[in-house]
Amino acid sequence: IEIDLPRGALVVECGAGITEAVVISLGNICAAASVRGGGNALDAAIADHLHLRHKFLIGASTAERVKRDLLAVLLQPADHFVEIGIKGRNLSTGLPDARNFSIDDLYPAVEKHVASITTMVTNLLSEVPPDLSGDIHDGGILLTGGGSALGLLGPAIADATGLEVTMAQKPAHCVARGLQKSLAH
Repeated sequence: IEIDLPRGALVVECGAGITEAVVISLGNICAAASVRGGGNALDAAIADHLHLRHKFLIGASTAERVKRDLLAVLLQPADHFVEIGIKGRNLSTGLPDARNFSIDDLYPAVEKHVASITTMVTNLLSEVPPDLSGDIHDGGILLTGGGSALGLLGPAIADATGLEVTMAQKPAHCVARGLQKSLAH
């Protein structure tokens, strides 16, 4: 996007530790909001869900894999009775264990995560001046960051706002490319 134009643009950066939304116009940030809850927070939410609800411990790399497997299934028009095999430690026995968990059982952790980000974006939109709101209505919302590539966030924001939501090319590299461009000037 061209940030120096006299048009408002809404960008949602889905990072590993935090998700931020900014309205940019004339090269300035006109409104901003953030929520703790990037990709790492979703991993932690899945691990916490398994720990608290099932007394089953998993590590960070397993939580990352479960997140990706879960989102891959949720993005397909499939039966939600599909199960994901997870290896970890059963707290009831204290021993290593492998268990299957249904998509329906794991989904609440993802749903809560997506809802918090969607609420942040809708709250920010309610604070944007009318002229910039019109620009955002015409231009839509741009998702950046590695977390945006997971696929559920864009449709959820589109449903909540009624706006078109697009994902940047190579979303995980947007911050680095923006810094590079900024330093070159």
